[in-house]
Amino acid sequence: MIAEPFDKSTARPLDRIQTQPSYVAHTAFNQATACVLCSLNCGLRVNVENNQITDITADLEHPFSKGHSCNKAYSIGKYNQHKQRVTQPLKRNLQGEFEPVSWDEAIAEIGTKLRTILDRDGGKALAIAGLGGQGNHLDITYGLSLLQLAKSPWWFSAYAQEKTQHALLDRQMVKAPLHGVLHPDPWNSDCLLLVGTNPVHSNRGYASATKLRQFAKDPKKILIAIDPRIHESSRLAKTHLPLKPGSDVWLFSGMLKHILTRQLYDQRFVSNSTSQFEQLQQLMADVDLTEMATRCELTPELIIQAAESYANAERGCIFYDTGIEWVPNSTLVSWLIRVLISITGNLCRDGGNHYRPTFTPNTHLLEQKSFTDTQSGIHGIPALGPFDMFSPNLLPEEIIDGPIRALIVEGANPLRSYSGSQEQSAALKQLELLVVIEPAMTETAMQADYVLPSPTGYEKWDWSTFGRHFPGIYAHLRPPVTQCQHNALPEPEIFHRIAQASGLLPSPPNWLRRLAEKGPNSFGLPAAGAAMAFIDSKASSRAAFARWVFWAYQLIGPQLPSPALASIWVNCQLFALTRRKNVLNVFPQWKALLPTQMGKNLFQKIIENPSGLEVARMDQKSPFKESCGWRDKKVRLLPAFIPELYRACLSNPAGDLIKHPDFPLMLAAGERSPWTANTIQRDPQWRKGKGQSCRLRIHPTVAEQHGLSADDWVRLETPWGKAELAIVLDKGMRLDNLSIPNGMGLLYPNDKGQLEAFGVNPNQLTGTEWRDEITGIPAHKTVPCRIFKINEV
Repeated sequence: MIAEPFDKSTARPLDRIQTQPSYVAHTAFNQATACVLCSLNCGLRVNVENNQITDITADLEHPFSKGHSCNKAYSIGKYNQHKQRVTQPLKRNLQGEFEPVSWDEAIAEIGTKLRTILDRDGGKALAIAGLGGQGNHLDITYGLSLLQLAKSPWWFSAYAQEKTQHALLDRQMVKAPLHGVLHPDPWNSDCLLLVGTNPVHSNRGYASATKLRQFAKDPKKILIAIDPRIHESSRLAKTHLPLKPGSDVWLFSGMLKHILTRQLYDQRFVSNSTSQFEQLQQLMADVDLTEMATRCELTPELIIQAAESYANAERGCIFYDTGIEWVPNSTLVSWLIRVLISITGNLCRDGGNHYRPTFTPNTHLLEQKSFTDTQSGIHGIPALGPFDMFSPNLLPEEIIDGPIRALIVEGANPLRSYSGSQEQSAALKQLELLVVIEPAMTETAMQADYVLPSPTGYEKWDWSTFGRHFPGIYAHLRPPVTQCQHNALPEPEIFHRIAQASGLLPSPPNWLRRLAEKGPNSFGLPAAGAAMAFIDSKASSRAAFARWVFWAYQLIGPQLPSPALASIWVNCQLFALTRRKNVLNVFPQWKALLPTQMGKNLFQKIIENPSGLEVARMDQKSPFKESCGWRDKKVRLLPAFIPELYRACLSNPAGDLIKHPDFPLMLAAGERSPWTANTIQRDPQWRKGKGQSCRLRIHPTVAEQHGLSADDWVRLETPWGKAELAIVLDKGMRLDNLSIPNGMGLLYPNDKGQLEAFGVNPNQLTGTEWRDEITGIPAHKTVPCRIFKINEV
């Protein structure tokens, strides 16, 4: 959409809470911060000289990384300073070119256009893509509050591109708290099933490579790798199951069948802590283990060995990642894994799989029925909290054929990070309003109507909220370590201004303003503000929450080290109110305090500990009872939708793997490695060493069949796109499987100032319909493909 000239008479008055980035000294030493390049968020210490991050070391005081960091952490200076920083607000003019505008002009125009769209089409016309990223999570509460004020259901999240099937099943099987995530406790286990992950190479945990090697050397431990490829981690395993890509559902079906047939399950746990076990046995009655083995191209003996080793172990753990999340039938795979964990008695126990908690209050009052009026027929799934997430795979059709007319992209880059780059681009062009909030001129920003610059994760107060350990609950709030020298604003300020400019946010009542003037520690302020928001929202709990978040930002924020911290202040108050027992496990001296005083103390503790700290702790004596929300404390082994879905899957032996017979090979579109990161790392020069090139991994036999030798170039084609790149030979690959790295293909200025792509964007080869039918999560590990030899490009 081309922007019309700005008309000041239509602008709404705004409360400008923060008018510029936080001031930071340009030279400082031994500053505590964290890596924002992956979800581990390892603690770091940095020196800053002349406003540039210079020396970087791992933070020994960090409560969960404890001095660990991978090679990527030492490149954060490249993320902070590069050639593509957005220095001021931009809008696309009548000629289709970007021109600089003031913040007032940009926000007023966006507010007016958004108000027009909402008045005409309702809240379903607005969506947000992104929020949170890997290590910058302060934006989430404010972005979601804007959606709630607009009565919009649409939050498209990268998390929903991988993991919402787990959240769906944890809720339906265990009624686990929305803030809990099922994670492995691998190093305390006796038998470890490593499924679809390569920790030695891809850093899936703190010092995971070292710990996995130690585990494999222990004669009392059993390491079993389940992965199509022979890789760095599987070489350490006692047993490796190199299954056909995408056949995970058959493998786990075979394991479950054998455990049921031989009665290798934990009979006490099954009897006391599960329901629907007889129905599960009936569902699995017709499953034939030999047929399952044939479908995944393994011997029955290998499946039996894995099943018996896991079931007979005193403590068995399943450690999985995107290798079983980006496959066909990924929801069924997640269900089967949870059934295996449950019936073997390894749920919520040390050495098994625990629900790792996060620093999030119990928010059941904010839960609502999922929005079902979608073009795709796929519903949103609440994950990490009470708000529905939608898979980014669904975004194009919900724009082209659905109601979405305005999209705010923040902390995301759909044209590189979401499936089907061509489909995503075509859909974004159909929008009436596309706003991108980013520190960098991303590929998505290049297509936007407005680009609003925000500081990087090291130029503002921010935090990360992923669950780290069991039973501890941790918080790590990071102060800025470098000064943002551009005309940028933090995301909470931007969302607050848009909420005001679009007429969605009412002003707080004067009496609440007067109460807030007494300070954030004023007795009764949290309760009074929440009550007033609830009354003003006509008894809508979500609208009340959204109002209270923004009112806290307006009234309390200016009295805090940064206004953005108002959401953390609110979070501390709600956490102390709803999870008091967990807090007292760490701070028993607070037993006599009221929740408001406890919340105040929590906030102060977080501010005072820039390396992070433990703020609460789960109950170690009965973790299952604390995690299971059903009154009878029993796992529901068969969620209502599973039997029909599973029977349909069983009746289709080839699954989705023969939809494209002209593409006989399967591409793993996005392999993690020490030389790949998410797309916030724009400058390709961050990569160092021999492994930094973008190449197609291929078995030597397959290469020979195509007349290829090492380093030859190929044209790689899928039903959705094509690319040209060199090959690398790997005897660990299966004959039907190829692989390319993730995080590549970003456009970055070369030495001549011209935009140039480094490597291949995997998502130019993927399509949005290649996905799980329940969640919309893509099957990136089984993209149909073919190759042709070409001359070197």
